[in-house]
Amino acid sequence: MKPEPGSALDFELQHLRRWFMLLEQWGDCLRHAGDGAALAQSLCSLLVDGADYSHAELALTLADGAAISASATQKHPPARQRDFNFAVDCQGVPLGVLRLTADFESTERQDEHRFIARMAADLGHAVRTRSAVLGALQTHSRIELLAMAIEQSPFGIVVTDNQGRVEYCNPSFTTMSGYTLAEIAGAPPFQWNPAENAD
Repeated sequence: MKPEPGSALDFELQHLRRWFMLLEQWGDCLRHAGDGAALAQSLCSLLVDGADYSHAELALTLADGAAISASATQKHPPARQRDFNFAVDCQGVPLGVLRLTADFESTERQDEHRFIARMAADLGHAVRTRSAVLGALQTHSRIELLAMAIEQSPFGIVVTDNQGRVEYCNPSFTTMSGYTLAEIAGAPPFQWNPAENAD
């Protein structure tokens, strides 16, 4: 049974279809956005372009102090407008606020506001998670850079554990001393370093 065109049921059905499409697009954004800023901009654009909001603005502050902001605005906003605010948090930790401007009353679209509150919660979780992963990747990249610097250093470098047993030596050390890592691994320095044996 199809609803009669122009009826209240037809309007609600079109409204639900539009929101299901928006939620599907939001899911795609969550999966494919490169970083928190791109994700925040995607949400603002979705709400303005697809959900009849005249303005969407996000302001977030992450645990590390980094700020993310995004906004989108219709070219011709309506004359009668109303503002709505949605908290953006992750597991109870406030990150910021999503501010929306529209030409309708908040009581008219409570179902949409539940969807938007869910999208704001998704955004908070995704941004915080991406931030943590990015931080870990940056730390890992820094460790790789330091390891490469040690490996390529023209100076002989030996790394020992807290008991003084050799764990690593770079190629320059091998060139200068003639000892390979296989020969000195696990040995204390006095067994292979003449300076340690000098009286």
